[in-house]
Amino acid sequence: MIIKNYRTKTIIKYSVFYLVPIIFLCYLYLTNKIDLTKLIGDDILQYQFNIITINSIFAGFLFTGLSIIIGVSDKRGIKFLFEANRMGKIYGNIYLGIVVNLISMLFCILIIGQIALFDAPVLIFAELTLIIIGVLSLLVSIHHIRKLTKYISKDNSK
Repeated sequence: MIIKNYRTKTIIKYSVFYLVPIIFLCYLYLTNKIDLTKLIGDDILQYQFNIITINSIFAGFLFTGLSIIIGVSDKRGIKFLFEANRMGKIYGNIYLGIVVNLISMLFCILIIGQIALFDAPVLIFAELTLIIIGVLSLLVSIHHIRKLTKYISKDNSK
């Protein structure tokens, strides 16, 4: 079956791109192949502050990418991409990355504050999963921004 609808094809592609690592991580966690105690070490609070730092750096990079895109949105070629609804996937990736990084930071705060909504190992596993999704989102966003800058420079050279 050939998928003709571009939006459906994009949704399937990104679903596989994000779901495969999540399913793999869940498998590793549920089969006890990931030992979170070795990963964290002795000082869980220091680990949580390190995770908050990592998430804030990734979210900052994504906000920077978003500002770059907003800064070039007045270009003629970018306006065409907006009209063709091609910018939605770029914004979607950036927003996804920002949201998962913020949720991961929230989990860190819950662990630091010892607010027991879930067991700490479950929250730590969720943090790691969200960080991986955030990194994937960051990589995809970098790819899209790179393509946009090439498109803009090609459009400006005409």
